[in-house]
Amino acid sequence: AVTVAVPTDLSVWIIASRLERLAMHHSHHDIILHWWQSWASWALIFTITSWFNGYALIRTYANSMETMFLMVGVALLGPELFGDASVVKDRQCRHRIQARIAFVLGGLSACVRFTSLAAWIPIGIIIVLREHTTAKQKLGKLFGLCAVNGLLGVVLGCCVDRWVYGFWAVPFLGNFHFNVVLGLGSLYGTHPMLWYIYAGIPAICGIALPMFLWEVLRLLTKTYPRTNDAEGTRSRLTIFWIIASYTTLHSFSEHKEFRFLLPVLPLMFILAGHAMVQLLGGMSVYQSKLILVALCLLNYPHLIYLGAIHQQGPLSANAYLASIMNNAAQKDNSNNQFSVHYLMGCHSAPAYSHLHLTDVFVDVDYLDCSPECRSNEEITCESDAFSNDPYEFVQSTYVNTLDGECELEESIDTPSCTNIQRNIPSKQIPSFVVIMQDDASKIEVLLTDKWNATRVASLRHSVASISWHEETHN
Repeated sequence: AVTVAVPTDLSVWIIASRLERLAMHHSHHDIILHWWQSWASWALIFTITSWFNGYALIRTYANSMETMFLMVGVALLGPELFGDASVVKDRQCRHRIQARIAFVLGGLSACVRFTSLAAWIPIGIIIVLREHTTAKQKLGKLFGLCAVNGLLGVVLGCCVDRWVYGFWAVPFLGNFHFNVVLGLGSLYGTHPMLWYIYAGIPAICGIALPMFLWEVLRLLTKTYPRTNDAEGTRSRLTIFWIIASYTTLHSFSEHKEFRFLLPVLPLMFILAGHAMVQLLGGMSVYQSKLILVALCLLNYPHLIYLGAIHQQGPLSANAYLASIMNNAAQKDNSNNQFSVHYLMGCHSAPAYSHLHLTDVFVDVDYLDCSPECRSNEEITCESDAFSNDPYEFVQSTYVNTLDGECELEESIDTPSCTNIQRNIPSKQIPSFVVIMQDDASKIEVLLTDKWNATRVASLRHSVASISWHEETHN
């Protein structure tokens, strides 16, 4: 939260404040605004009350780092992106150090997620097009400011990866090859091309959506007065084109997720903040406070639900297992090795990041659902095999679980062995198994009779009455 969310929120305030000052300068107004009259205040309010920012921005997503790099970069590029004669007096002068740092951050962002180029390349083009210079000078700025410093950020990111991994690596090239060249991102789900327009943006914007759409509509239909707000309109159009290009390029990918739009969400709130100021007009401070309270009431309840209640089972299970293993190791120093198997769907629970314990060694195993098995039609992923028939999967996978003579490798040709007979069990029975209640009921006999397992805890995972699935899991 400190290293990602705070810089992002602060950048929103800085960008909106700069644009507000520019608008007041060009309209020859120099007045002191109260907080409820300030564009920057409402942009920040939309940001800090956003349910999606609260849910996703503070997580260890690559998208969160991408968001922070983009917003800090746009804040540093204020004069170049939005125009400010008081800062950049000579267009031919040496590029500002802040602008160079911004594109270094852009290179770092590309190392984290190469898709961030969908924002940084348009930013570079916009900066160049704002210059009233020759084509040669434009190309000089495009490469001298944007490309060179962006490449420096990429090199810096590779050095960080070298330090962490212990060998030279360029992870974003693997990401590009997997998602673009091979097109395997679709293995994790597909959506229609316009999904971000009719589902993604409305969901992540939440209550700010009407303000954002109103601002975009006014910008595209040019309903703002050109005499007093021409430069301000141009600056807000710059923000809109960054959002539009980023969303459009991501729409070509078959695999879509809400978090993929997280980097441009703060920019949407900046536009929504301007629309809110225009809407409030002559409203009193009391009416503005009522709107602020309404924003909190319409965002925070489901943020609390999503953050503290919804699908909390895996986190609660890991915390419970960590306490059990830690207590057992403290009582007996020789009893410090455990194994945990998660018999659940893909990516449904964190692992080692939540099971780090001092002087305790934990071996974790998941059901395989890797791209290698997903992309091979001749192979059935472990996750699919378990989902189709939990009993048969466990019986054929774990040692000492097969019935009768099937426990012995030399007797696998006996009639008592079914179609699982030639799958020689390869996994040892773990210390702990984490499994959904519905699946546990299907293999309870195996767990109790063959494994001599006992239930140590039953933890709630979701609220049945609002579950989207026909089967509820507790």
